[in-house]
Amino acid sequence: MNSPADNDHYDKELKNNQNDDETIKLVNLIFRDVVKFPGIAVVIPPILERLYDSFLSIALTTPNLFAIENHQARLFLKAACQTSVEWDEKLDNNKLYLKKIESIVENIIETDVYESKTFIKYQNDLEKILIRLKKRQDIKQKRLKEKTLGQEKIKQAQDYTNQLLSVKFKDIKIPVFFLNIFTGEWTNVLVLLHIRHGFESVEYQSKLKFVDLLMTYFQSDSIKNNAKEKIGFLKKLYQEGLELVAFNQREIPPKVKELFDNLNKLHHSKTVNKVTEPELVQSKTKNKKQTKSTHAHDVIIKKRSVKAIKKVIKNKDYSKTVDSLKTGTWFEFVNDDKSSIKAKLSWISPITGNLLFVDSRGLKLTDKTREELIAAFESKTVKIIN
Repeated sequence: MNSPADNDHYDKELKNNQNDDETIKLVNLIFRDVVKFPGIAVVIPPILERLYDSFLSIALTTPNLFAIENHQARLFLKAACQTSVEWDEKLDNNKLYLKKIESIVENIIETDVYESKTFIKYQNDLEKILIRLKKRQDIKQKRLKEKTLGQEKIKQAQDYTNQLLSVKFKDIKIPVFFLNIFTGEWTNVLVLLHIRHGFESVEYQSKLKFVDLLMTYFQSDSIKNNAKEKIGFLKKLYQEGLELVAFNQREIPPKVKELFDNLNKLHHSKTVNKVTEPELVQSKTKNKKQTKSTHAHDVIIKKRSVKAIKKVIKNKDYSKTVDSLKTGTWFEFVNDDKSSIKAKLSWISPITGNLLFVDSRGLKLTDKTREELIAAFESKTVKIIN
């Protein structure tokens, strides 16, 4: 027969066992709610379930620890579930949130004694990293919006410029050389100034004047009077425009000289033929080494444009590659000094087929004819990148 003391001990053990069972049931319910939390990211519950043994151990050694709903350990689990719902796994490229929550779980597992301050800190850590990720996403969306608006502005400027030039060129026979200028680099100049200042600006209208003056030159014989002054003014406007859009500043002097030569050839005027180029002469005197380098660069360009292009045009693969290019494709251009620069194909002229390349800000880097780009592929000075 048991003594009263034995009975008291038995009742106490029974009560303790009942309390333990209730604690285990409560912990089970808490982690069941974690798994069934609405909208929780699928990768989170398996991580949080690793806390089950730690939570159960702490609860069994501390009576009624988790019986209160707003207990800090329970609040942490709820916060972990809630923040994971707001977390966008696809936008967290570096898995910052996932790494943080895994780190917190490991710290809790290694902790034997419960401290509410620790769980408050863990909850704050998760909320802070979520705020940081949201700020990053807001910045990305803002940049994407700005990029989209920039592309729309470029397209509007291109459409406006193309329409304006098509009206000016209507029923007018334009020599091929000058047509290539109008539809190539000068279209880029006008588009850039349209975006920066607007089509009614002094900057835009001054460069549009170049088109009118040049058209007047090859349409009229009266332009022969004061040819030196008029050619000099055309050269000045042309050089100023090229400096805005030139991919490589070394391209400018040869292009200006080419304009000068074609203006001379246009009318075969003795007056025009006597026009000299003081700017080019002066630059040669100042820096012979630079002139020699520029001349070597010109020779390379001419060799590519004559020999390489003839050879490459026969290459059906590169021709098909160029013909199938889409705007938005990124390229890497290699300079003579082996340095490289990335550029995106922004526009393909429907008139000439010339291709315009811009940088990440939408500013023009260079333009290429179809044949020049084919030659560049052949010479390995350009390649398509992701």
